[in-house]
Amino acid sequence: MQLGARPVQERRIIRSLFLLKQLIRASEKNGTHDLRPHESLSSKSTQLAALQVSNNITHGDQYRGRIEISIGDQATLWDLKKRIGIELAKTTLDGGKTYELHPGADGKPTPPIHPAAIRLFQMASTSDVKDPKNGVTLKELKFKSSEQLGAFRKNAYLTRRGPIVVDDEETGEAKLTPPADRAISEVFQEYSEVSEKTNGQRLMTSDLCVDFVSKVTK
Repeated sequence: MQLGARPVQERRIIRSLFLLKQLIRASEKNGTHDLRPHESLSSKSTQLAALQVSNNITHGDQYRGRIEISIGDQATLWDLKKRIGIELAKTTLDGGKTYELHPGADGKPTPPIHPAAIRLFQMASTSDVKDPKNGVTLKELKFKSSEQLGAFRKNAYLTRRGPIVVDDEETGEAKLTPPADRAISEVFQEYSEVSEKTNGQRLMTSDLCVDFVSKVTK
């Protein structure tokens, strides 16, 4: 029976339940904070032994271009993103034999990529797996053992706020935080050039400035 053919009161109940479901899904887009979905408590878990994930987030010879993940199908999409974030942040120091979260220049272990920063593209459906499904189990999403996924960094997440300057512990003077210093250096490297126009110095030309402004104001 179509929704339009049902009694008015029944249609209202169905619509209310639909809206409630959408509200719950929206509230779980940042994970369920270790609360297990009802689906994962009421049925047996099956291991998805070989999820294939192409790495479009971290780049360089020390990172893997593709990873393979084994995870139970009662895990949520958020759980999967957490696993992917850890694996894609790992680097190798022995030519690819092992991958770990090695310390960076500051001596601290490299942090995993936050699940909220990851956009997953499902090859089978040729579409993104949307954030409102983060609290849904992989079984409900009908993921297969050999599912092909692409991991990308969300553009919006790149613009998250963070401290730019801190007080120097020795001098008390303001200085750039290491992430801000790296970000500014990377932007300058990308939007500057060494040429006759810049008299052999690395500078941002007027054209490159226009290019930079157009990119950040889209």
